[in-house]
Amino acid sequence: MKALELVIILFFISSCFGENPAKIEEKDVELKILWEKDTNIIDSPSAQPLIIDDSVIVFTGEVSIRAVRVSDGEMKWSGEVDGENALNTKVLLYTDDRIVSAHKNKVLGWDVRIGEKILEINKQDQVSVFSRGRNSVVDNGFALIGDTLDAYIFDSSGKTRFNIDVDFGSLALGYANKNVYLGQSKTINGALTLGKLRAFDSQSGDSLWVYTTENGGFNESIFIEDKILFASTFGNSPKNEAVALDAETGELIWRFESDYIFTRNSALGPLHYYVNTGGSLAALDKQTGQLKWREEWLGTASTKPVYLEGYVYFTDYSEIKVINDETGEVVHREPTPDGTAIWHVAASSNKIFAQTSRQLIAYEPWHLRSD
Repeated sequence: MKALELVIILFFISSCFGENPAKIEEKDVELKILWEKDTNIIDSPSAQPLIIDDSVIVFTGEVSIRAVRVSDGEMKWSGEVDGENALNTKVLLYTDDRIVSAHKNKVLGWDVRIGEKILEINKQDQVSVFSRGRNSVVDNGFALIGDTLDAYIFDSSGKTRFNIDVDFGSLALGYANKNVYLGQSKTINGALTLGKLRAFDSQSGDSLWVYTTENGGFNESIFIEDKILFASTFGNSPKNEAVALDAETGELIWRFESDYIFTRNSALGPLHYYVNTGGSLAALDKQTGQLKWREEWLGTASTKPVYLEGYVYFTDYSEIKVINDETGEVVHREPTPDGTAIWHVAASSNKIFAQTSRQLIAYEPWHLRSD
């Protein structure tokens, strides 16, 4: 009898103070792999995979660009380039049924349906582009960062509409409502980097407004949503910043300053502006600029977060972090499946993608998981 009482007491204690079995099961949940595609690429992929019309995903290697079906990973086409023109782009562009990619010595356009090269822009066209620039799509064309102090606006056939010459190094482009936005940076010394955001009329090239700061340069993506521009800085200044501006006038809406906003990458979600600071992911309220949450990790990563249905997906190269967008809680960590680095994550409407050194993997997203 005493033995039976002891068993009952131990069961009661474990029920009150032990882990909930449901929680234990949740910890063991993995992201379900829907399909895997061996990539056999050379070197690390420079650009985040591009998803087109929720049906095709385009991804890169150093000497190749490939397209597979979102539904099952079936190869649609593969385009190759020679080593002298290695693909170095940070952003793949999609406009008028063509993919535009920046290379070391030229810009190429690929037919999205079959992968045929249908566009080439090089120095013979008196155009030199910065292959690591944050380029942008414009209406019926695209905009590219030049190799020094300039930027170019092209129509979809590759014909130059106009170019912009400015007095700061140009690194990023944005576009909305017929206006082109330019992010710039200039390091003065080891303790000061200046930044500028400029707006131009995309039809005439006329300057509309300029925003300046001593809190670093604007090296990364520029986002425009509902006539509000979001951007953040990186540089040698004591502090860096993230800002929201009126996209029509350049008037400051909010500014968030800190000593850790060293922008390695960024993204925009429905509630937050996300800034990858290299060692953390910061979520800023889009309306106020208030820091809502910040997830830190050891090491440095320059990857781009993606948002899907209430969750943020992010890789620090070793794992995929799944973060509750409202609370900032990491609800799941998915390790690299093949022992190599996870270079990028991307999202369609019903899949999360991870590009490793060996594979492109499609996962079932966290909000669709089976309990």
